[in-house]
Amino acid sequence: MNKRKRQIITAARELFIEKGFLDTSINDIINAAKISKGTFYNHFTSKNECLIAILDEGREEASNRRHELIYGKDPTDLEVLTQWMM
Repeated sequence: MNKRKRQIITAARELFIEKGFLDTSINDIINAAKISKGTFYNHFTSKNECLIAILDEGREEASNRRHELIYGKDPTDLEVLTQWMM
């Protein structure tokens, strides 16, 4: 992921947590990320698409953590399953 897209996602995530998705505008995001509106639209077609990118990133991070937990362990072990689900 390039630097600008990362910058947008980071700013948007913080604003969505702070203000909520509905109360955060694209102008809020571009001001927080210190980018132009055109730069935002070079990476995302909408605020919804930006949110989807944030959710996809979170899902991927969680999946990677789960795989790290079970690496080299018996996946049928209940303790491993318990750790994997947390």
